[in-house]
Amino acid sequence: MAAGAGSAAGLEEASRTRPFSGPLSDATQPERESSKPVPEPGSGGRFLRSQSDTLENATGYSYADEVEQGIACAKCTHGHLRAMAASSKEAEAAVLVGDPDRARALTARVLAESAVLREYDWTPAKVRNTPDEERRLVEQAMPCVRDAERQADGPPKELVLAWGSLDESVRFARSSRLSDQDKAEIETRLRRYYDTADMAERVLAAPNIRDNLEDREAKRVAAQHLREARHALEAGSPYDAAVLEEASAHLEAAAVAMTPVPSPERAQRLAETCRTCRTEFEDSYLDLIRSRR
Repeated sequence: MAAGAGSAAGLEEASRTRPFSGPLSDATQPERESSKPVPEPGSGGRFLRSQSDTLENATGYSYADEVEQGIACAKCTHGHLRAMAASSKEAEAAVLVGDPDRARALTARVLAESAVLREYDWTPAKVRNTPDEERRLVEQAMPCVRDAERQADGPPKELVLAWGSLDESVRFARSSRLSDQDKAEIETRLRRYYDTADMAERVLAAPNIRDNLEDREAKRVAAQHLREARHALEAGSPYDAAVLEEASAHLEAAAVAMTPVPSPERAQRLAETCRTCRTEFEDSYLDLIRSRR
């Protein structure tokens, strides 16, 4: 499990010369010019946006426009289930070809997708507000997603959610037209990240959790990446995709360090379960789309 400890050696030196890139990252997005927001006086920590920060182009893509506000978005659910199915399938393939690091990273990715789905898309209030037809689709998918989470042996759930929250923030920050709603979605996830990252650090420091020699090294590596993620966020703007990507890459590395290599049998079961989650939802979702045309 401690694979990843080697990659942590020299991390401090590498971080001075280039943004950190996580196990599944091919490249870091180019940095955008942005100003660092500061808490507004008397706002309880709410971000204060400068006038230039709030001015938007009249045209351009906003990721927030893709998200149906206030409901358990079927489109978002479909996207997360597809990501879980694809990652688990690749994790199974990685195990079979003897690529344990990739298998661990993809297994952790499955858990991050499910954590984000349950935390942000399937809140009780959103599920209640969802139109009946879509709500039934979402509710039917919930047991399957829980089964998938049980099939995957991964990092502490606090660490998974901290990573998933930052990783999804990147999607909003990449909007060419960064709208107020994009910024609000980023802020929601950052606040959750800080809560869960603090809890993850306490879990990793607990001596009675995964306390053999190999796991102690994995915990040390994960804790170092948690610190580096926090430093990256403190050094830049929370709306800058490059800043969020660097912090997310560190959290990914922390999650991977705490993820065991799945056995071929376990990887196969996870892939089969995630494929079932996707196909069952997809069949009903496509039927619903066709019925509305």
